[in-house]
Amino acid sequence: MDAAELFLLEPGAPLEEQSEEVCPNFGQGYRPDLFVPEIRMREALDFATFWQYAGRLDSKYREEIPYWCIVWPGSRMLARFALDENQKKPGLWKNRKVLELGCGSGLASVAFGRCEAQVIASDHDGQALKVARATARKNGLDLQTCHLDLFDDPEPALSKIQPGLMVMGDLFYEAGVASRAALWSKSAIAMGISVLVADPTRTYGPHKRPAEWGLSILQEARVPVHKTVENVKGRHTVLLGHV
Repeated sequence: MDAAELFLLEPGAPLEEQSEEVCPNFGQGYRPDLFVPEIRMREALDFATFWQYAGRLDSKYREEIPYWCIVWPGSRMLARFALDENQKKPGLWKNRKVLELGCGSGLASVAFGRCEAQVIASDHDGQALKVARATARKNGLDLQTCHLDLFDDPEPALSKIQPGLMVMGDLFYEAGVASRAALWSKSAIAMGISVLVADPTRTYGPHKRPAEWGLSILQEARVPVHKTVENVKGRHTVLLGHV
């Protein structure tokens, strides 16, 4: 069993066929999202305990958090925008190829998929892709996924996929990662690709320096989060774009 399989288990399910140990209740049931209730999401609300279990199953999670077990505010902002704009202009996203970088548990990708976009959800972690596909199935969709790392060269990947729109959120937790996200943004824009970025005003995000990312601010909102995860009930989140 890998960490994603553990996350997708129901509490009380056997962890192994020959073991009496059962899956703990991490609070990970599917429920309407806090900001996008049209979509049902699964989260490990007892995050610290899940992280400990994930580290037992996969040593990389002793250092790297299993970020895909949480729905982050950037994803919520992107998903809300996708659905709201589609309601204002029906068919806005239909058949448009949308690439999400760092899809995590898949909320934004599912939202664009609901709007009949041709979505490709990407992440550097195969566990995230497994969870994103499960999220999509729970919401009645099939989701195409692929492995992409922000530290890959963006131009060959973008040339191969040829999206009309690239979206990303919450990829700004470290300076080095944020600089790579900025490079992907500028590269996409230079290739004629529209870009949407949702920044929950983290230290290295583009909200203070949008021009350096080739972006402008489109809207802002207080996006709810689970206090047990982020120690606050909401985060001020800025949606930026080049559209």
